[in-house]
Amino acid sequence: GAGDISFLGCNVGIGTTSPGELLELSKDVNSGNVFLEITNTNTTGDSGEGSAIKFTEGTGMKSQLTSNYHDNKFYVYHEGDNRIVIDSSGNVGIGAASPGYRLDVSSGGVQSCAKFSGSHSSGVQLLLNDGVDEAYIAMDGTSVATLSLGFTSGVAAGNLNIDSTGKVGIGVTDPSNPLEV
Repeated sequence: GAGDISFLGCNVGIGTTSPGELLELSKDVNSGNVFLEITNTNTTGDSGEGSAIKFTEGTGMKSQLTSNYHDNKFYVYHEGDNRIVIDSSGNVGIGAASPGYRLDVSSGGVQSCAKFSGSHSSGVQLLLNDGVDEAYIAMDGTSVATLSLGFTSGVAAGNLNIDSTGKVGIGVTDPSNPLEV
């Protein structure tokens, strides 16, 4: 039946009689979720141990997801190192083993550590919000690209605007002089 374990060639199905993959789990749930639970009942082992899902290609491990009991961190390991770490307070580290901020990105010696992309016509912006006020760092990709810093979305008259030719406008969106206020 639907709760049995089924074998179809090399495929294994739990909750299905016709598994289409090596392992297929199936359950009809009206509310809630279908879970795959991995439990390590030994919480006294070494600090590098925990519950994990390992991904191997050929004969070598490629990636691994690990929940570590000892340091209360969740690791995303890929190609020789932990690339993403989530600690017990919810801080996320990308390239940072012990994230000290909600998002802690470390370039690991590479000059660039983040990229935000948008279309040339609509630009791209980074929104900073403290729960009351908002500030923006924006790049507008119009005929003369403009970098804008201020409290108004996009390139706006109330912001500090620097165009790609080096002209600076304070309260001016399209400065015609090196500095225009």
